[in-house]
Amino acid sequence: MGYTNHCWVSTDCDLSEEAWAALCRGWRAMADECVKSGVCVLAGGCGDGAPAIDDQHISFNGQGDESHETCVVHRNTKKLPKIRGRRFAFVKTNQKPYDTMVLATYALWKHVLVHLADADDSDIELVSDGGNEVYCAGDVQRLVAAGVEALDEAPPPKGAVSASALQQLSPVSADGGASSGGDKATNKKRQAAPDVKDKPTAATKQPRN
Repeated sequence: MGYTNHCWVSTDCDLSEEAWAALCRGWRAMADECVKSGVCVLAGGCGDGAPAIDDQHISFNGQGDESHETCVVHRNTKKLPKIRGRRFAFVKTNQKPYDTMVLATYALWKHVLVHLADADDSDIELVSDGGNEVYCAGDVQRLVAAGVEALDEAPPPKGAVSASALQQLSPVSADGGASSGGDKATNKKRQAAPDVKDKPTAATKQPRN
């Protein structure tokens, strides 16, 4: 199949408006850190343009020859395919540079599902063909730390974009207001980067083996 990262989800979660806005803030912070630290250059689903965010999805890829399959994060995990009682997402990266951002994205997604929604830690399993220790690699942890820190920040004004190479990134539609269940999400304890044991908005790329 090729070098792949997986996120297995044993519960159904539809993130509140507040929790989704927080995840999008955190992802933008990771993307900024990714570009600033020279980890990789991010692009849209087909390896060109800009990563895309809307009120249901985050999608991105590497750029040009450093692209492979599109990484897509869903606000509602019910949108994920299901096998043997568990839902799952996966991205075949062929270990291209954007693989680090994929790992960080899955780790932040898990963090939000556990701490800002109703999932338990045991409900989300992150797996990689590189061994689960790759989620603890320095570059991955640095990106995740930047993302987790941004979760508690005040949301940017509606329509604001980051100042990095992702200036084309579309704004999150949510402006930080909580939906029903928002108080619960707000009161759940935020922790440091987690210990680690598709309808995309842009065109997706699925290369052959």
